Amino acid sequence: MATAVLEEVYTHIRNTNYEFNNHFRSIEPHINKEIARNSSKILIRAYFYAKEAGLIRSWEGFINQFVSYDAISNNLGREELKRYLISEYNLKFIENEELASFSKTSEVKELAETLLENEEKKHDVLAQNSALLVHGIYGLRLKNNESNNGSPFGYGTWWLTNQTRIQKHTSELVRKNSSKYIMRPEFLLNFLSLSPSAEQVRKTYGNLFPNNLGIQFGHRLKEDVFHAVLHKVKEWADYEPGRVTALVSSLSDTLKSEQYNINEESWESIKDKIVI
Repeated sequence: MATAVLEEVYTHIRNTNYEFNNHFRSIEPHINKEIARNSSKILIRAYFYAKEAGLIRSWEGFINQFVSYDAISNNLGREELKRYLISEYNLKFIENEELASFSKTSEVKELAETLLENEEKKHDVLAQNSALLVHGIYGLRLKNNESNNGSPFGYGTWWLTNQTRIQKHTSELVRKNSSKYIMRPEFLLNFLSLSPSAEQVRKTYGNLFPNNLGIQFGHRLKEDVFHAVLHKVKEWADYEPGRVTALVSSLSDTLKSEQYNINEESWESIKDKIVI
């Protein structure tokens, strides 16, 4: 696990906490599974699923499983998360400086600037991290002589991610290295399930992921639409609990219906169609 990945995971947890506090905390008792599944934040979805199953009681308790809740806004939380991930999944940690030593600074900078200019990344640090990962992967493959190691499974160094937009800006780099750098999680799941030698795969990729890897392939509401739906629930805060439950139930049924393509439309185009 690289510093760049740790930073993205930590930033995601911190931003998810802001999302929960701003949009969910005040209406938490009224959020059911159908509404929760439309959140773009996987931790929020996991929290409500776990809570419904009786596995967790509070948001703070949920976050405490990974990092102390009171530490997620400072560097102590970052180090705590790092130790947890390394210990739990037996990961090897690679500092950004090590990745940089296998990369050309000018090429990393050029890709980072491209990502910012094309709004693929919103912040300098995230753009730099992604660019460093891409070039660092190729550098590590060269260092480890992965193209000539005789393994039938090919390269052992990949960026496991659902991100795809960055590939629009790295086609020349892929051609130059005669190989891609991203491994899609769904490909790996298929590979593991179809492999004739599961034991060999376990030896090769044994500590690559958590024991249970869940991937959501379904569509969810666009983020602005989802926030508008949550705002709608907040408008019912002064109603009797039974009335709120009934309204949320009706809203859930509407979200599940196939009357219109709710996954693609904006809030302005669908709000009049939601009859509650």
